Amino acid sequence: SIANLERTRSSVSDIDSVIQLNDSILSHDYVLIAFVSTQCSKSRAIKPNLEWAANRIGEEKLPVHVVRMDVDQLNETEPVKELFGIGETPTLKWATRGNVSGYHGEFSANGIFDWVQRFIADQQFPASWQNCDACRTSMEVMHLIWDELVAAFVGAGQVEEGQPARLARDSASVQAAMEGLCRHRHMQGMDGAVR
Repeated sequence: SIANLERTRSSVSDIDSVIQLNDSILSHDYVLIAFVSTQCSKSRAIKPNLEWAANRIGEEKLPVHVVRMDVDQLNETEPVKELFGIGETPTLKWATRGNVSGYHGEFSANGIFDWVQRFIADQQFPASWQNCDACRTSMEVMHLIWDELVAAFVGAGQVEEGQPARLARDSASVQAAMEGLCRHRHMQGMDGAVR
């Protein structure tokens, strides 16, 4: 009901200065930034979607800080539009460990949450893999083409359709392929990896 929606505490932090925004970007590994305008109907329309997605991100305990900045409320001396490449509002941006990049998802509540969840899932590699460029690159490529890999495994009868895709080093050829990806043998930790 509307009363329940009004009582729901938003997980979106309102930011009112470039300094505050930079502090947020530098103090969190992952930040979803919404640049909005109170005068823009599209910005007003995205507000409940952003709040729903932020609450869901919190419920799922994803390590993401969600912030909203109303560009109309800023002092004119703060060049936020130029600094962050904002053409029109609403604009969503994504920051990973201090680096701001584009957001490439939908603006619906589910679209925002799904994009963030997929991005975080793709970033959650074991620490040993993150220390090796070959491992990290291999894992990033594998996650980007995961659906195609699973389809190939299903076609080859190695994975049953509808079942979790699991990598296992139970054959010499699979083990050799994993070890071939990285001379440091960090990829051996992929045994039993499931997505």
